[in-house]
Order: sequence, then C-alpha cells, then structure tokens
Amino acid sequence: MIEPYETALRDLSQGLSKLGFSLVRNTEYGATFSDGTYSIEHFTERYRHPAWSGAICDPTGKKFEIGLVWQIVDPVQHAEAMAALKDIRQRFGLGERGTAREMRLQGIAEYLRVMLDHELRFFAAHKERVFAVPNNYEADYTLRSNALMAKFIKVRSSLEGLPNWRVEVKEVSAGVYKATAVHASGPKIELTGTDEKKLIAEIKASATIMELDIARKNHATTH
Repeated sequence: MIEPYETALRDLSQGLSKLGFSLVRNTEYGATFSDGTYSIEHFTERYRHPAWSGAICDPTGKKFEIGLVWQIVDPVQHAEAMAALKDIRQRFGLGERGTAREMRLQGIAEYLRVMLDHELRFFAAHKERVFAVPNNYEADYTLRSNALMAKFIKVRSSLEGLPNWRVEVKEVSAGVYKATAVHASGPKIELTGTDEKKLIAEIKASATIMELDIARKNHATTH
C-alpha cells in the first residue's frame, strides 16, 4: 500500500499473524489477510486521508464492514476507539483545509497507529465470535446496516441557486462527513470535513466557481 499505510500494514501484519491470519494480497490501495476460512480486507482512497476502511469476508463470500461488526460485538470498546480517533482528527486538523503538511502527516500516522491498536485488540478479544462459522451477528448486521444507510446518507436534489448540481452528504466515520456534488453534465466535487454545515457551504462555493467555468466553456463552444 502507499505510505503511510504501508508502514501501518506491517504493524497490522504482525498483530494478525498472532491470530492466524497471513497477508495474501497487497496493492497500492488495499490489502487482504486470510486464515484459510475468513479474510480481512483493508483499503484506503487515492485522495482523502486518513482513510482506512475494512471488511470481514466469511467463507460464503459475504462481506461485513468491520466498524459495524465492532459496534454489535463490543459497543463499549468501539465507542472508546471512535472517541480517540475523533480527538486525533481535532488535534491535528485532519479533514480541515489549511493544515500544515508536516502536522497532517504526523496526524495520519498517529490516527493509523491508534486505529489499528484498537482493531487488533477487538479481534483478539472476540476472535471466536467474529470468525465463527456461521457467525451469529449477520441478522443484526443487516438491520443496522439498512438503518445507517437511511440515517447517514442525505440526498439533496440540488444546491440552492444551483439547480444543475446534485449533492450527497454521508457520514463516513464518527463525526466526519463527505460531501459529493455532481453536475448534470458530469463534473464532480468531493470535500471532507467535520462540520456538516460548513462542508455544504464550502462545496456550494466550489460548485459556484465551477458552474461559471462550465458556462464559459459552453459559451465558447457555441460562438
């Protein structure tokens, strides 16, 4: 994986090896571990950082997002982990514009260290339940997953004053929002932040600038 995720991946490999999992796939933006029955997938994104997502894949191929399984199996530890990660985001200005590059890199490294420490402790404490065949959390997982989709994804048909733009706002992790605005002709804007209202204002400002640019290009092609 790309840095600093590759360094974090090496630490994760050591921890998962103690639980019987080995690294079987490592690409620029993702990695997979397997114990021969279950697999654990981790992946990041090209532009939005820190971005560290994971899924548990059972023997039938069904995937379960690690964070949601964590909430079901050990909600207390999950809440502690999310609070620690939120604190790191705030201390290092992660997800905010204008944060110095050096501070941002330090923050991403600390975020990954704390995230993986909590995740490994969760797997170690609940290995028998999380990786049981069959697992006993699938029904609860499905109900919660559907509820979260309804709660955290808010689609607006358009931005005020910009009818050609469609916006989706999603809470991608505790207190962190991702807004995606798509123009009717195809151009897209994506922004991430911890303040939903501020994020909408920023994406509207960016969309306004891009709308003017699109209008100028359309005018140039028709004259």
